[in-house]
Amino acid sequence: MSSVGSIEAPSHCSLVPIFSGEQAAAVRICAVIQKADTGVGSSLVLLSSGWMGRAYLGALTDSRQTVLGWLELWVQMAGGETVLDESEAGTNPELDMRWKRWVSSMANGVDIIATNAEATHPLPVWLDVAAGRTVTPMDVGSGQPYELCQDDAALLVGGLDCFSESRRRFLAVKGQPSAGFIAATGEAAGNSRSVNEVLPNGGKGLLAFNPEGGFIFVRRLAPLEWEQHAGLLSGRAWRGLAAGRPPVKLGGPYAALDDWDRLQQGGAHLFSGSRGRAGRFHETFHLKLQLFLSMVRVVRARVAGTQLPQLNLTPSCFRVDLSPAAGALPVLWTAQAVLVEPPVSVALTAPGDLKYFKPAVGFGSSIYRSEGAGRALRGRGELRVRKVTVAADRMLVEATLVSPEVSPASPRDIVWARLPLSGVGAVNLVGTIDAADALAQGEARFRTAPMEPGQILLNALRAAEGGVFPGTPFETIPLLSSPVDLYSLGVLGVQLFLTGGGKPLPTALDEVLSLARATQNGAGTPGEKVRALVTADVRWLQSLGPQHHGHGFSTPEEASALLPLELWWDVVAMLGRLFPGSGENAFCRDFGDAPPYKIDAIFDPVVAAVEAIALRSQSLLLCDWPTNREVAHVIQKVR
Repeated sequence: MSSVGSIEAPSHCSLVPIFSGEQAAAVRICAVIQKADTGVGSSLVLLSSGWMGRAYLGALTDSRQTVLGWLELWVQMAGGETVLDESEAGTNPELDMRWKRWVSSMANGVDIIATNAEATHPLPVWLDVAAGRTVTPMDVGSGQPYELCQDDAALLVGGLDCFSESRRRFLAVKGQPSAGFIAATGEAAGNSRSVNEVLPNGGKGLLAFNPEGGFIFVRRLAPLEWEQHAGLLSGRAWRGLAAGRPPVKLGGPYAALDDWDRLQQGGAHLFSGSRGRAGRFHETFHLKLQLFLSMVRVVRARVAGTQLPQLNLTPSCFRVDLSPAAGALPVLWTAQAVLVEPPVSVALTAPGDLKYFKPAVGFGSSIYRSEGAGRALRGRGELRVRKVTVAADRMLVEATLVSPEVSPASPRDIVWARLPLSGVGAVNLVGTIDAADALAQGEARFRTAPMEPGQILLNALRAAEGGVFPGTPFETIPLLSSPVDLYSLGVLGVQLFLTGGGKPLPTALDEVLSLARATQNGAGTPGEKVRALVTADVRWLQSLGPQHHGHGFSTPEEASALLPLELWWDVVAMLGRLFPGSGENAFCRDFGDAPPYKIDAIFDPVVAAVEAIALRSQSLLLCDWPTNREVAHVIQKVR
């Protein structure tokens, strides 16, 4: 693990080792405990919380409590809130498998610290802040620790939910049935007891760190919140790790980030010291390109490793690390985006082996997600059975669903109707909408996936051919995939490049989408189309020109003198292409437009496009482009 050097822990924080077996070790992994502003009480510094677990601020220390590096400590929680039903949410083994798949997608990262707890359940842990130690519940009779009980037979004897068939978790002492069962979280159930009954002093003064004995995943912290780093590149200072109250000052390469003037004088840039404001304007533009490129690459790698779309990309899902190349390059040139949140999607299979992804958590309205993505439609409608065919020992049903709710459905969405048939009960008809047929408004024609053709069911469906079944319950399942993440990256790109001068993100996003749709037709590359449109209507220069990059330039003329407009409009055109369905130049046609067994492939052309633009920007850094342009203007005036 690369280090940020020796750093003193902030005065309002204390450190508690979280692995009891390492109490005497020379190097220890600790949780960071922050004292309350009032001076009463203390708490863990929470970095993130999701349906798979929570992330806390940690530290790597030596025996003198000197901080060698800052850490991110992910603790698995099985009972996180979810909108999935019980069958979709899965059981404890399924939750463990999802966790391991997520961790394994990052296994080769240089920032990972292997502890074995990322794949083997450790003992449950509470933190005694006053004593600076961990506490695990102990059985008084045997002197043995309570641990996560995965023994289904023992749990059944105790009248409790099985580990392998539920998401509920209980603690027990291995080989000591008389010790009973402890409810890891929440209220005691059945024959279990509350955990406070076996904790010292009833749990008073203790902080729950890993009460379920869930997996623990440790990696080096990327301290900079994404929005704070984007602000740095637009000319604003960093105030510290905002997860803490007050913000935690982290030292190392982050120590100088709270003073923008000192940043400029202290070698944070590579070229701008000799070129002044103009050099800083172009250099930070190039650094934004590099940051965005690293964001796309890290999302591609995560999606490739899990074969799951993230479905949750927002600024809080990314942080920025400055330390991998610290000392070899100016501090701002070492920035790498880090994807810190696990995916919130699960892969499910509908009847007929139709694979689809579904978000595990409920989403409110967010500018980083299209309102049309992730919204399952439910209702009742008229179902008309058109035709039943049998081929290769499989049965297919073609039907038409009539309901106002199906109008917004995409051609890639799944229709799941429950057709009531006499003699066989409700039959699941699951298929995809047929986009080739021209349908009346409020209708969706769909064909089911291949079904087992049992004779009784086949006879009942053939008897229903031509039948009209009003009031049939149905739902449409959006076929969401990695293009949802591409949309989110598009919004983040607009925020990065077009709001540095104070332009509101909703306004900038609306104008980029308008520009993308205005350039659907015509010849040439996407960048050439945008430049032709901007030449014909100068209002685009006012609304989306390079002055919105930041650094206090108020007019497009000022900014255009420092940055080639051809390069700028290629960036804006690339941003517009990130939004699925935005036009013929879009990288994806809709939110399901991804290969079903390699959903990360859609990011390849995006990476290539950003790399090409970044290479051109880098070549301009090696020449004094603003000065050359000024000379050219003087020559033109003389002529």
